[in-house]
Amino acid sequence: MYIYIDISMTKEWTMKDPETIADKNANQKIPYVAIPVSTKTSKNNQSIGRARFKIKLKSSISEAMNGKGASFLVGGYRGIGKTHLVDNVSNSYAEAINSGVKLNRENITNLHKLKLKLKKIYHHVSRLWPVKLRLSSLKGSATFDTNKEVGTRSSQALIINCHILKLDIGVDSDLSTRDILCDITELMYSISLAGYRRFKIFLFILFLGSTLLYELFISEYFAFQPLFKAVDSESNNKAFNIDWLIVRYLIATALLYWIGKFFYKHIATHHGLLEELTFASRFSREWDNSNGVAIPQTRVPLFQNRKKFTQEPISARRIQEQLQQYINKQRAGGQGYIIILDEVDKINPSPTESYATNTKSRKQKVDELLGGLKALMSNSRCVFIVVAGREIVDAYYSESGYTSVLYESVFDDIFYIPTLLTDWSDGQFEHYTSMVRQYINTVVFDSDSADIIGFLKSKKADINNLEENTIVDTLFYFEIFVKYLTLHSWGNFKRLKLMLNDHFEYYTENLKTRIDGNNNAFVFTAGEAKNQKILLFTPSDIRRMFVSARLYALYESNIGRITSKTDDKAAVSGLITILDTFRFHSRGFSRSMIDRTIAGIDVHAESTLSYIADDYVHSTFQSMIRRTSNNIYPYRYYLSTDMEFSFFAKILGAKSSSFEFALDSSEPVREFYLREAKRQSPDGSVNSFLASAKLQAILGDIFVSEHRYDLASSSYSNTVFLLKKVLRTENEEAWRGSGGISLEAQYMLIRNLLKKGRLEEERENTNKALALYHEAKKTAQILFEVSDKDGKQTSNKLVHDDFSNFDRKNDTHHFLKESLIAKFAADFAYIKGGNFTRLENYESNYLIGENIDDSNEDVGRFLSKYLSVVYFSGFYTTFVNNQSNGYEKIISTIENLRREFSQGSGDKTVTSASSVLYIWGQCQFSLLASNLKLLAKESIKRPSKLRFYRQWLLLVDVMFGCDYKLSKLRDPAVDCQIHKRQEYLTLLPYEKQNIDLLVDSFVNIFTAADKSKKSGRYAEAAHQYTAILLNWISLLEILPWQKFKSVLPAKASSSQISTDEKTLTDILKKIGTKVGKKPVWLGDVIECAQDCVEKADKSSNVALRERVLSSYNDCNVDSANYCSWGSLRVADILKKVESEEKGRVFPTLIWCRSNLSNYLLVFGLWENYCRYSFSLWSNNFSENKVIFNFKEIPMPIGNLPRVQGIYNWIGARYQMHELKKEIEKSTTTQQVQKDSIIKFADIIEKLSSTLDDYKKAFRSDDPDSFPSKTHVFYNLAEIIKYIETNYEESSKEVISKIVKELKIRKQNKVSPFLSESNRGIFLEEDTIQCMYLDKNYIDLHLNKYRFDLLEIDNISSLSYKRKLRHKYFLYDDFDDPFYIAEWAYLRMMSSTCRLLTV
Repeated sequence: MYIYIDISMTKEWTMKDPETIADKNANQKIPYVAIPVSTKTSKNNQSIGRARFKIKLKSSISEAMNGKGASFLVGGYRGIGKTHLVDNVSNSYAEAINSGVKLNRENITNLHKLKLKLKKIYHHVSRLWPVKLRLSSLKGSATFDTNKEVGTRSSQALIINCHILKLDIGVDSDLSTRDILCDITELMYSISLAGYRRFKIFLFILFLGSTLLYELFISEYFAFQPLFKAVDSESNNKAFNIDWLIVRYLIATALLYWIGKFFYKHIATHHGLLEELTFASRFSREWDNSNGVAIPQTRVPLFQNRKKFTQEPISARRIQEQLQQYINKQRAGGQGYIIILDEVDKINPSPTESYATNTKSRKQKVDELLGGLKALMSNSRCVFIVVAGREIVDAYYSESGYTSVLYESVFDDIFYIPTLLTDWSDGQFEHYTSMVRQYINTVVFDSDSADIIGFLKSKKADINNLEENTIVDTLFYFEIFVKYLTLHSWGNFKRLKLMLNDHFEYYTENLKTRIDGNNNAFVFTAGEAKNQKILLFTPSDIRRMFVSARLYALYESNIGRITSKTDDKAAVSGLITILDTFRFHSRGFSRSMIDRTIAGIDVHAESTLSYIADDYVHSTFQSMIRRTSNNIYPYRYYLSTDMEFSFFAKILGAKSSSFEFALDSSEPVREFYLREAKRQSPDGSVNSFLASAKLQAILGDIFVSEHRYDLASSSYSNTVFLLKKVLRTENEEAWRGSGGISLEAQYMLIRNLLKKGRLEEERENTNKALALYHEAKKTAQILFEVSDKDGKQTSNKLVHDDFSNFDRKNDTHHFLKESLIAKFAADFAYIKGGNFTRLENYESNYLIGENIDDSNEDVGRFLSKYLSVVYFSGFYTTFVNNQSNGYEKIISTIENLRREFSQGSGDKTVTSASSVLYIWGQCQFSLLASNLKLLAKESIKRPSKLRFYRQWLLLVDVMFGCDYKLSKLRDPAVDCQIHKRQEYLTLLPYEKQNIDLLVDSFVNIFTAADKSKKSGRYAEAAHQYTAILLNWISLLEILPWQKFKSVLPAKASSSQISTDEKTLTDILKKIGTKVGKKPVWLGDVIECAQDCVEKADKSSNVALRERVLSSYNDCNVDSANYCSWGSLRVADILKKVESEEKGRVFPTLIWCRSNLSNYLLVFGLWENYCRYSFSLWSNNFSENKVIFNFKEIPMPIGNLPRVQGIYNWIGARYQMHELKKEIEKSTTTQQVQKDSIIKFADIIEKLSSTLDDYKKAFRSDDPDSFPSKTHVFYNLAEIIKYIETNYEESSKEVISKIVKELKIRKQNKVSPFLSESNRGIFLEEDTIQCMYLDKNYIDLHLNKYRFDLLEIDNISSLSYKRKLRHKYFLYDDFDDPFYIAEWAYLRMMSSTCRLLTV
């Protein structure tokens, strides 16, 4: 599909019929967006905003110049335009002074008028002869005002000329105060020397003119003797005859010339003083004075006097004194100076030092320089402007409260230039994006359009002819672009310019061809406009912008509204910390790790940074970050977020360093701690061992994040060694019995052993990891300094593995919880290695705490970890059935939990109880999958047995027929009604058991989600609600429809069907009457999930969507075309998709939602498709049909490859159904039609994209996930089988036509880039897509993947190990609700993978 939108030319666009639009936009790709950049935009874009700073700085300079001078500090972050602002203001002031100032004529005395006239005369004369006017005796002067209108009175001399001296001091690392003074002197000397040279030229012209005047006119008129008298004509010598008159004239001229220079240098001006100072400050001088009488051949000392003087360059103090004297004399003569010391923030005292140390050294260097210049800056009647970085401004404010201060004594005022985040020149104090948006608008649009809305409104005639979703999506893409720039530029002019330039292109033929090849583009430029500059968003740009925009939207809706009213540093540090926080997306982390950032180690760190970071992990990003149930790494990103940013890093490459520890981005932090570790090397004392151990542990964490595993292992080893020095005897033969013991050291030792074990586990050194886990467990079971009964002696105590000798009342200060963590870590290491063969009885460990009824959080956490071991080890099959001996207490505790919740009395239980119920419900669902797997295996061995198909129909029938919410399903009254139904009473025992497992699993998961919601953990609750939907989908998907149809009679009314077949058809008919409507319980689950998602992200994505729709309504000129989609909540979108009323195609804006909400929406579409497909293949048994308007849903734009994969998979299968219906309705021969070939090619491309998206989602070859690649290959096999059985042509001929169509599409994409002479060159074919039509290839890989899926629950299989390979217990990966749901889905899908044969 190709959409070319030309709104700068007149075209006949008309609004399309909704159905036509839906067909046209079916399964559209993410578009290219091209917006023309106006050629009328201002080139001086850095001047936007800053209004109040310009006015204040201008006024301050004016007051200081007409007063006794002043010194100003102008500070701010690098790249925000400090130098540009100072240059503009100072140049504006100087130009106004040098060209004359307009004065208000009211209340101006004659003296004012006289001085103004003198000033104007002097302005013109001084360029040839800058004579110093003694105007200081005149009282009252014209003072410069910011508006150039107001005159005030002052006792200072009138300023006639203003000179600007600009000195960049950030280029020399060996800079000294003397260097700066000499540079200022030389700059002043260069200005004075220019005037001196003009004066000499003036003298030369004066003498030459007077000579000519005398010679040509005066001598002849007054009969004076000429200076030059010609020789007699008889002589051949043509030279002039010069007499003594000319000699006298030349002597007089030379004398007058010398007198004139002396007058200028020492009387009219102070050039002589400055010249002497310039040479004396830079160069050493030597004088050789000799006198005496010289006698031939000899010299008599009596008659001789010889003196030799040598002088080194004068000191900085004398330079400063004379420079101050010169400036004050010049000021008295009407000459003013503005001295700008720029680039102070770029002083680099020691390039080899770390970031933090260098920042501190820079501040010390600046202090030294300012201290040396203090006298000059304070006593000179000129203006000093020091342009420095943010750290100098921080140093200025940090001096408050000190009695001995530097900055307050040097500077008269401070001007902090904020970033665009807090500029607020437009008055929008609550929005960081407002000035960034203004900057973008200034660069991109002209003054007529003003912004994107004005740009679209300026094309009124064409806007009415554009489709709604085109306009909305354009506004949406521009909105996320603004938020993307705000997050990554921090309102910095320089960064903004660079990032904008990255999106500027020229609309060449090559670019046009590339855009056309995407088959989808919003091009807002004239078709014939060649090489026009455009703002271009590519599909990858849109994905990148969308991720950042969602993060910023969360920030803006939460803490951003608070920090927007605070300091600029809080705003910048807050945005930087967002990026630093998301660098931990692939691993567990702690709060202290977030503090170890560039902003955190700054010597002037933002005081509120710790609170901001704390808000991020607990509130702002709670929809992405979860709290783990162990205290090694307390925080972990949800799996959906982890996968999003991992995929994001793949597509961005080097640009991903914002969200990854890549390209040495953590170098400043690492170097800071390396220097600290070197500085705090242990000296033998216990405290020094602890301090060094802490630094080594920090370095180990940093090296792990950088994937420098050897260095990380060394750092952890150093930590363990130092801590054992504290805890063991001097000869290290045993643990200390008393004295020198530190519980902190013991805790750190346990943690670092666990961290090192996890590191070795990641490096696949399983045995070493197990050894470290075992050591950590034993270390945690040591109780140091346990007192005896009399309390007189202390000794060590080693607790048994079963805690049998542990006294809960007397044995305090223990770390037995960490011993359990170490044990669980070892268990999962065994599970990942396929060596876990026995589920131990942890009941004695469980009894370490009190009963769960007493709200003991540790007990709940223990149970959730224990059930995770049960779930992933495969022991759930015996555990759920209560067939395990010795586990009765744990199982009864879980059942009591469920009962308490169902009775409404579970609100007082611990929060971790929801995790217990959730895993328990997934264990029950997994057991159901295991039971179905056995039935499916039986159906293959004995095809006459239809028990599997009957069981599946019964399960689906029960859930379709459930008219209650899951919260009521196990209510005693409702439960009794269900079990008393006639159809239930006739079921076989195993059928009842499986139905109860399904219902109980859904109810338990729903109850767990309700508990999480009531505990305020909305994101976790949303994941748990969504897991129910995924489990339901997996149940609907497990049955291959073709296999089911093969065991059913051709017609339900056939009299020759068996009893079993009749039973199946009866159940099928009953389901057919219900499938057209979404079950009540499912609608409630989706609503609950959506509510929790919006609570978790504070409706930030809703606000973003509403802003876009509001902008659409603002720019729409036709009220009839106002937004017609209504609410864009998931439940409402799904209702429209299955509505009989044909609606408009939804804009891409519907995918502007959180990760989980995206999954919820695509799962809802998936479930709708399952019912739609069910209604199609069972149409012989039911007249009820399901509506599925899939064409109304656009392509997802986010960075969730599994969402995109599911979307493509649903789209391909939907097209398969549509193609099948068209072929069945066709009355032509069974020769394949061209349209069918095109649609077959479309289906192959979509299935190919599905498999590509699947590969993008994982780090390595994952055995299976959702969408299931096993089932994708099964769909490919179905296509080949369909071609073989439905066409008279040979399948090879049909397939060859489809392959040819695929190749033509590839050629059509590439050929426009080739010249006519190169059209015949070899093109790289996409052989993979062609191989998807190779029967042998598909059969081979289908068998491979279905056997991988079959073995997914076999702990010793390779596919099982591959699935768990990158998961770590200490990162809490096995407690992620989505990962647990994914395993339940895979177990259900594996139950029927034996049936996936064609």
